[in-house]
Amino acid sequence: MMKTKTLVTTMALTGALIAATTTVKANPELELISGSSSVIVTAASADGTVTYDGPIGQWNVNVSTGENDLGGITTPMIDLNSLDTAKGYAGTLQSIEILYTALEPASAAGGITGEIGGTTTTTVTDWQWLGYSPFAKTQLLTEVGPFTKGAFSGTAYGTTGTPDGSYWLTEDVLISGGITKATESSSFDSNSSVPDGGMTIAMLGSVLAGLGAIRSRIGKRA
Repeated sequence: MMKTKTLVTTMALTGALIAATTTVKANPELELISGSSSVIVTAASADGTVTYDGPIGQWNVNVSTGENDLGGITTPMIDLNSLDTAKGYAGTLQSIEILYTALEPASAAGGITGEIGGTTTTTVTDWQWLGYSPFAKTQLLTEVGPFTKGAFSGTAYGTTGTPDGSYWLTEDVLISGGITKATESSSFDSNSSVPDGGMTIAMLGSVLAGLGAIRSRIGKRA
């Protein structure tokens, strides 16, 4: 009976220790802005996918999707992809800005990689930002572009420094407007990734060391 009780206690402690390595995360958000028109869509869960499909301002077709935690706990990554078309508009077309933001744990700090690829008939620029609220542009991490007309791809590198706790990582893509043809369109896939800063692994190591000590004591009592 004593052994069973000890095992239950061990399992409970294990759960508490592992829980201590996990940051409670807010749900990511997707925002599209063009002129005075804007929309914000929030994912149903912290690790969920969020999609918007509809018009924004003069842009008739927009299908945008954001995803979070593609790399898991130790290599957080956010991905934003979009197809955007302004068709049948004659005149000066307004730009469209597409942003995806997700809350990252403090342990997800260090060097950051920003990547984007796609095709455009206008101009596309991609930024990655660090902030302490959704879509906040407190610290510029990387800038990729601008890319003008045709197929494009690019990569940039930066660093988060030492964030003041958990932070919001925002992927921010701007598609320019200007004088248009009968149809203007852009499609892209962009992502931001931050390698683990070591805190998560260190805490997990402490958990495993603690479990080893507990098992050793159980073995001696058996």
